[in-house]
Amino acid sequence: MIATGIDGRSRGNLDAGVSLGYDIRQYLPLDRGVAELAGPSLSSWCRSWMGKDYAPPLEPIEWFTKGHKPGIHLWAPPPAAALIALKQLARSRQKRPHFVQHVFVCQRLLWQEEWRRRFEKEMDLWFIFHPGPAWSNNLLEPLVVGISFPMLNMEHGPWLVRQQREEMVEAGRTLCEMSKSRNLQVGDYLRQLWACPWRLPKV
Repeated sequence: MIATGIDGRSRGNLDAGVSLGYDIRQYLPLDRGVAELAGPSLSSWCRSWMGKDYAPPLEPIEWFTKGHKPGIHLWAPPPAAALIALKQLARSRQKRPHFVQHVFVCQRLLWQEEWRRRFEKEMDLWFIFHPGPAWSNNLLEPLVVGISFPMLNMEHGPWLVRQQREEMVEAGRTLCEMSKSRNLQVGDYLRQLWACPWRLPKV
């Protein structure tokens, strides 16, 4: 609101943002994914905790093909297409619950209006990732990061990580708070969780 000048315009302050003639669309990149916006810094952050499992984000055409195949997939859709990507992610999980693992990252735009409910339904763990070394303050809105783990074959049958509901909610809340000042520790925690999802590491 401050950067666009809308906040100040209501009080007669006409020296920022749209009041100077800037296009408001530059502050709302609904058509660009986080990989395009953040570039190598975000890729390096994902690689730091995904390790050898890291792969470049799926291209939109791959949401309907490669994203449905067994493996580990990184989804980084533009906010305007987040709901479409999540629907394809859900189909992938339904087809191959034991053989797909998904990481979903998207800027928090159209979050409440369009895709929040579907996102929370599909992710085992999710949190808000605040601006820092991996995600510039110039990009204004934070990231929403979610991980969907495959169904695990445990001693008593198939098991989902999200069944540890209270633990997962608390872990997501802690990661959100941690990301405000200690982005490196977020990566350390995610690295441990990624390696062994059925045992939540100590935060």
